[in-house]
Amino acid sequence: MLLWVMAGGALGAGGRYILVDWASRTLHASHYGVAIANLLGSLLIGLLFGLAQAIGDASPKFIAFLTVGVLGGFTTFSTFSLDALRLLEAGRFGTAMIYMAGSALGGLAAAAIGVAVGRAVG
Repeated sequence: MLLWVMAGGALGAGGRYILVDWASRTLHASHYGVAIANLLGSLLIGLLFGLAQAIGDASPKFIAFLTVGVLGGFTTFSTFSLDALRLLEAGRFGTAMIYMAGSALGGLAAAAIGVAVGRAVG
């Protein structure tokens, strides 16, 4: 099981790196990439959870690979925290508040949508 999670984590971290690098070059701010990764990861983990519930016979190794591994490596609370702190220290309070609230509330909403869709299609 551990090797499955580690392999998934490598894929997820690579995906996050690509997304954050793209956001830095295209949107000129890496925190947009982190926010997108966190929201997309929340949606996908909700979707996987909803599908697993609806199907009822998902492989524990595959679920661990996708959720703990891929999505755990793709999303990151520590990067979110550092980005928020850097925005606050730079005096960008409005941007920091939008970033923090949008990530937390948006992630919760995305997970709920994912669960609903997963249950509906499963």
